[in-house]
This record gives sequence, structure tokens and C-alpha cells, in this order.
Amino acid sequence: MSESAPFGAGRIDEPDLDVVAYIEVLWRRKWVFGGIVTLVLVGAFVRTMYFLPEMYGSAATILPLKAVDGGALSILRQAGGAAGALAGLGLGGSGGDAERLTSILRTRSLAESVARRHALFERLVRKDLNTLRRKRGASFGATDIDRISLELVAAHPEGLTSGPPGTAGSAVLELDDDAVRRAVAALPGWTGSADALDVDAARDAWYVTTQTRLRGFRDGVGVEWDRKQGVIKVSVMFEDDPAMAATLANAYMDELRAYLRDNTSTEARRNRVFIESRFTKAETDLAAAEADLEAFEQEHELVSLPEQTAYAVTRLGELEARLAAKQIERDVLTQAKVSPGSAALAALEVEIQAIDAMLSEALRGRGSAVGTMALADLPTVKRELFELMRAKAVQETLFKLLAEQYEVAKIDEIREEVAFETLDIAVPATERASPRRKVDMVIGLAVGCVLAALCVAAIEMLASRRAAALTLGHPGA
Repeated sequence: MSESAPFGAGRIDEPDLDVVAYIEVLWRRKWVFGGIVTLVLVGAFVRTMYFLPEMYGSAATILPLKAVDGGALSILRQAGGAAGALAGLGLGGSGGDAERLTSILRTRSLAESVARRHALFERLVRKDLNTLRRKRGASFGATDIDRISLELVAAHPEGLTSGPPGTAGSAVLELDDDAVRRAVAALPGWTGSADALDVDAARDAWYVTTQTRLRGFRDGVGVEWDRKQGVIKVSVMFEDDPAMAATLANAYMDELRAYLRDNTSTEARRNRVFIESRFTKAETDLAAAEADLEAFEQEHELVSLPEQTAYAVTRLGELEARLAAKQIERDVLTQAKVSPGSAALAALEVEIQAIDAMLSEALRGRGSAVGTMALADLPTVKRELFELMRAKAVQETLFKLLAEQYEVAKIDEIREEVAFETLDIAVPATERASPRRKVDMVIGLAVGCVLAALCVAAIEMLASRRAAALTLGHPGA
């Protein structure tokens, strides 16, 4: 009976290396280790020196504002009477919302506005265009669709119109076929026939070119909202030009203001437009009332009414102006779709009814506010003069009130629309943001050492396996 082999005799034992043994392995294979580390370092050096563009960053910081419902409006509301009748129209609006501003700053349309204003598309396609020109020469024809799109962007960086290069206007997508052909035919180096041009292909290539460059530009723009400090930071990274990076960061502030001014519909703006229309009408009505009164006085050779009648005219005018002011305030609340049963509308209705009752009593000569003279007691000519003077007094009072509120509305609209304050403007960077060559080399050294150690360990393991296999194959050797 043969003696059986011990359990596991055919198994190849893995080498169990301690730290000292591993260091000895590294030293024994130092040329392999050093070669791999050197290769990785050389690769990192070449990459950071020749393949990575030099990027410069610049940032602007803004503070979102909350408009305070007060100021001039609060003073007018506290004034009461005719001076404060329109002060309760709700001209003050809500202030800036940081989340809303952040969303606007991140939109594609805002980035495109900045890019077009500063002719970024032409700058961003310059390298690709120069490469194509070197490969294919100075001239190109109708089949060079990729070249056509780059030439269009370079020749018309602000709008890509059919006019002279650099003229802002409609984009290629908005031009008709003949306009696109004229724009292409006007490009320097064009030698083809405009009739042979595939206009739709040219439009598609232009769109892809501009959107690719715009996406590349947006990748270098960062918008961060610091909730703790309550500020928004807009940073821009740009290649090889620190001054342009600062210019673009500040341009975002200008474009944001323009967007809020042109596209944001606010309560203050709606009120300003409404009061502006009433103010214009009051101005026209006042001129008509003055003309009618002057014509009547000239026709009947009248100078003025007695002092008592003139006083009554003035007081009636003020009373009617107050009534008109309350009616305008009610119209504003109605436009704002306030519930008909709300307390504000109910209070206004009570005031309107009270003023209307006072006015009716005054016209019958029973009200203490304007004296005891009734309009019906006056002779015909004086009654007509009284009516004309009263109409003029009403329009004068209402015009003065609306003019005052119109100025307040314009100021309040501006205060509401400019919903942020620039704390720090962007300035050109003195050092590049990337590549960080020293850091890259240190990282390359670390990666090289790890990779070299793994390679040495793998080589040593393979060598141990090979030696063990040879020992098992030749046990007597």
C-alpha cells in the first residue's frame, strides 16, 4: 500500500511578505519602480504643460435685496386726506428672492446674452477655424459645411446677420434662405456658388457650433448661493485672458439687471402703468376744463364769482377729488383680484358711499363742508360758471394728486426691479486657476508611486509562482 501524499502538497503557497521583505523587493526591482514613476511624472508634466489650457477665474458677489414696504409710501399713507388717498394703492413690491436670482443666473438665455454682447463665439471658434484653414487652405466651397459654420460665427460674432460683419441682428435660424446665402457668399475666402449651398445644413451646422461653444462657456461659469451669508457669487473661468474673465463676471450683473427690468412683471410696475394712464387722462381733462372755463368767461365777459361761491367751488373740487381717489384705489384692488368680500374692499365701499353722500348734500346747499349755498339757487349763467369752475377745481386737485403718486410709483418700481446690490465687482486674477502645475506634479508622483508599487508586487508574485511551479515540476533538482 502506497503512502498517500499529505493534504495540500500540490498547492502553491502564496508568498507572505512583511514590510522589510517588501522593501527588499522594491530595492531589488528599483529600476522597474523608478521607470514607472518617471514615466507617470513625464506624462503628468507633458499633460499639464502642453495639453491643459491656462484658465483664469474671476468672481463677483451680489447681495439679494428685500424691498421694504414703506419709505415715501408709508409717509404718504400716514398723511391721510387727499394727499394720502392714493398712498394705499400697494405700490411697494416684494423684494429680491435669492433662489429666483440664482435660477436666472444659471439660465442658457442669460449666458447667450453675455456671449453675444462680448463676441465670445468668435473667440471660442478661433482655434478650430485656424486649424481648418491650415488643413484646407484659405478658400472653401459649398460642401465645406463645418467650415461654413465656423466662418459665419467668426464673421458675425454678435448676431450672424446678412449685413456687414459684426452687425447685430437676427440669427441665422431666423433668416430666410436668400439672406443665409448672401451671408455665406460675403464670407472671406468663399469660392463656391451660393445657389449650390444647402441652406438647412448650414443652419444646422451653425446651431451645433454656437450651442457647443455656449455649453463650453457655461461649463466655466459657477453660480453659488451662500445661504449662511445671504450672498450669491458668480465666478467665470476663461482661457488665457484674466481681464476677459473679470469682464464676463461683471457682464452677468448687467445682464441680470436688464433681464429683471425687461421681463419681470411686478405689482409696482402694474400700479405704475395704471396710474400713468389715469395721470395722462387727468392732464388732458384739466386742459379741456381750463379751455372751457376760459371760453365761457370770454363769451359772457365774467371775471369771477363772489368769494363765498369761489370757496364753495374749491371745497367741492377737493371733495370730488377725494371721491375719485378712492374709486381709483378700489379699481387697483379689483385688478389685483382681491375677493369682493374682503375687509379692504368693504372699507373702501363705506368710504366711497360716505364721500358721495357728503357731495350730494353739498350740491343741495346742506353740507357744512362747503357752505349753505345750493347750486339750484344760482342764476343760469352763474350756475354754468360754477359748474365749469368746479370741474376745473376737480381736475386740478386730481392732477396734482396723480402727479405726486406717479413719481412715487416710478421710484418704487425702480426700487423693486433692481433686486440686488453688487458687493464685490470682479477684478482680473493675478494667478491662474488651473492647471496647478506643482499640485499636478505631486499628484502625479503619488499616483506613479502607487502604480509602480502595484506593478512591482504583481511582478514579484508572478516570479514566485513561476519558481514554485518549477520546483514542483523538478522535485529532485
